[in-house]
Amino acid sequence: TLTGRINEKGEVTMNKNHVRYQSYMALAYGMQRIDYFTYWQHYNQTTTEKTEQVCVTWKYNAETNEYVAEYQPMYDWCKETNAEIKSIDEIVLAFDWLGTKLVSGKTTGDVYGDAISYDGNAAADSATSLYDLAVGCFTLGGVYDGYMLVNADDPSNGRANEVSINFGSEYSYAVRYDSGMTTVIPLNDGILDITLSSGDGVFVV
Repeated sequence: TLTGRINEKGEVTMNKNHVRYQSYMALAYGMQRIDYFTYWQHYNQTTTEKTEQVCVTWKYNAETNEYVAEYQPMYDWCKETNAEIKSIDEIVLAFDWLGTKLVSGKTTGDVYGDAISYDGNAAADSATSLYDLAVGCFTLGGVYDGYMLVNADDPSNGRANEVSINFGSEYSYAVRYDSGMTTVIPLNDGILDITLSSGDGVFVV
């Protein structure tokens, strides 16, 4: 239920990959907009309320009797993640979302419990992964199939995920979109093997 670890002080600790994971997972579920509802803290917070797991905190300047914004690492993580998402959003948003297949990793077992998993796509059903995976299934006019592949392993683990998905022997290549890059990937008898870094997501057509 938490997207970060708890340290000895009871504080949630995060890194950039937690932000990326949440954003790419939103895309895998067909979201068309990402909001950051804790963009900054209230300027009148008390010391006991202070947390740095936000983009901006406020520090009181006694000399000027003003509160000054202090940008936290989260600000840059969100900014960099936004840039990643923006580099592929026109491609992803051109497609219609059908559902999201949840794939338990070979090393982690059944982690999704009774969560609803989409079963309407043969390629998504073929997906296997070392750690947990989410496969957002999309279509463009019923002609092209698109897949948002997201490393669903806890980003705190920092683990890369080895993923395999079978598009069918009639396909010889797929097109990969991520971080502003478009890459044509040859398939091995219709099978795509891909490595997703921690918190990573790629869109494949």
